[in-house]
Parts: sequence; C-alpha cells; structure tokens
Amino acid sequence: MWGVMLLLMALISESGAAILYDQFVLKHLRFAVWDPSLDEVEKSWRDATAAPDPELGWPPPSLAHMAPYDASGAKDNPDFPDPARACASAYGDSFVWGDEVPLTEGWIEQLSRLIHCRISNYAVTGYGTDQAFIRFRRNADEAAPVILLGIYAQDVMRNVNQYRAFIGFGITPHEVKGRFVLDEKNSLKWIPRPQLDRARFIELNSDPARIVPQDALLPGGDYGPVVRRFSFTWTLLSLELARLRGRPLPIAAFLNENDPSQAFALTLALVKSFRDLAQQRHKKLLVVMLPDAVSLRNKRRSGSFEYDRLRDRIGALGIATFDVGPGLLSARTGKSYCDLFARPNCEGHYSVEGDRLVAGIMASELARRGFLPTALR
Repeated sequence: MWGVMLLLMALISESGAAILYDQFVLKHLRFAVWDPSLDEVEKSWRDATAAPDPELGWPPPSLAHMAPYDASGAKDNPDFPDPARACASAYGDSFVWGDEVPLTEGWIEQLSRLIHCRISNYAVTGYGTDQAFIRFRRNADEAAPVILLGIYAQDVMRNVNQYRAFIGFGITPHEVKGRFVLDEKNSLKWIPRPQLDRARFIELNSDPARIVPQDALLPGGDYGPVVRRFSFTWTLLSLELARLRGRPLPIAAFLNENDPSQAFALTLALVKSFRDLAQQRHKKLLVVMLPDAVSLRNKRRSGSFEYDRLRDRIGALGIATFDVGPGLLSARTGKSYCDLFARPNCEGHYSVEGDRLVAGIMASELARRGFLPTALR
C-alpha cells in the first residue's frame, strides 16, 4: 500500500515538474538547460548554407563584405564611407557595434559625427575579446592611428567558450569558434575551431565534450547549462542547485582572477597582446569598459562595478583604459538610467539616447588624451 502511494506521489510530482519545465523553464530559462532536439540540430545543419569563418565562426566570409558591412569589412557608415580616411577604428561586441538601434545611431557612428571623422567599426555581435583580437590581427593594412577596444563584462565568459549555444544562443554550426588558452608560460595558445560535418555537428550537440573539450561552458560542467535528464523533477532540482551556486553562466566567477577557468587571466593576456600588436603597428590603443544596466545597478547598490578589478588590472599593465560607467551614472544622478537602454524593462543594449551619451563622453575623453587628429582638437 505504501509503495503504491509513494509511486503515485512520484508520478504526480513528475507530471507537475514536466509542466513547470515546459511552461516556465523552456520559455524563461532556456539558457540554463541543455536539451537540444535532434530535429532542431538537423534543420540547423541543412539551413547553414554559407561556409563559416575557419577561426572566428561568424560572420561567414561570403557575407563579411555585404550589407550591413562595407567593402573593408567594417560596419557601413554612410556619413564617412572612405576606410582610408579613418581617424580611429573600433573592435568589440554588440555594445560597440550598436545593436537594437538604427545602423547610423550606434555610439561609434554618433561619435564619428561629433569629431567629424570616420571611426571604422569592426565590432561583431557576440564576439569575445579573443575574436576581436584576431579580427584586429587580420586587419594589417588598416590605416587608423587610434584603436578602441570595447569590453563588456560578458566578454570574459565568451573568451573561454567555443559554442555559443552553451550560453543560450541558437543551435547553429556558424556560431562555433576556436579559442585561446594559456600555456605553462602564460602565453596565448590557439585551440582551432573544430572541423564539422553533419555527423560531427550532431555529436557536438549530443556529446559536446568529444568535439570541444576545451570549452569551459560544457553542459553539465562547473559553468555550463544543466543537462536535462530522464526525470523532470531531477532536472528542476539540478537547476535550483545550480542557481544557489550562482550557476550557470557565472559572470562573477569569470571576473574573479583566482577562478579555475582562467577567464580573467586569459582576458588580460588578450588585451596585452592587443596592445603589443597596436604598438608594433604604431597605433594608440584605448580600452573602453562598457557597462550594461546590470553593471549600473551594481554600482548604485554596492558602490562598485563587477568589472572593476579587470579594469584596474588592465590599467596596471600600462594600457590606456577608460570606463564609461561613471559618466553614464553622473548624467542620471537622482533618477532612472533605464532610458539609456533599448528595451522597456531596462535591459538590452544602449538606446539611441544611451549611445548619444556614450558618444559625448568618449569625444571628451579622446580630446583629453590627445587621441584626436590635431585639426579636430
């Protein structure tokens, strides 16, 4: 009798867990659980007709010089279309590219208009510092004398990730990249992007550790999404345990310089390599820290940005570094900063107004540092 009752309770619990998983987890916590369907994987492979970049993954080379990019591979800038006349170039992710606003209204494009010269925008949505560095390394003939490297807190996590699907993005063969690791001398060592055919792409999604063993965000690992098991109840318990540990996708852990992932140390090494290459090319580098709404909230509540230690350690290497965050908060003293972001729930990328404010802050900082052409100071 007791056995029947326990079995009945287990079945009721599992049924409730299945409903909660389907109606809540898959809709609101999709990034936290790894549960790709074979049909989704197969369809993604069939739909991916353009060959991926052999190192960076995206954008595909066949699309890298088509709209919204110009012939140089930078973001199209109709106000200043000539790449040969750039006074600066910019690298980074979507916060540098200018997601969620019209193409001409990102802060780089607004900054170009303020200082009356082209800033070639080589940022790519979803890039880590590693991909930004490779993109800069490839642009050996780019003439701009000043380089802006934007860093957003999540870039540190991206530097130890190879497959974007592990951090909540789509199942697609294009969004698989190589990555750097640190060798025994703390020098950068490149781990190539895995070669994928249909069978290996399926294996990447069914048994990821066999294809990208160096990815710090492997599902079921210390940092990656929870793997859905045979039991919905067990999966939900695993998700709650992960949440209590600040997992998955623990940005705070990656920003800790003692974390075993070495994400912090790797990011420092990448920025240093960026600086060294800029010096070899006789260019000035300015690292720009770009806060999101979470960063501004942390600052108001605790008095510090989550990336403070990273910013300070970059500066300690003798690398010119500037944090946009204090200027944004100063402009919104005593009131909400949510109008600086594109989504009504105070999330997402900078709004047109936020980009306008960043552009103004950056124009003043570039002038203060003497990074503008003489005629523009």
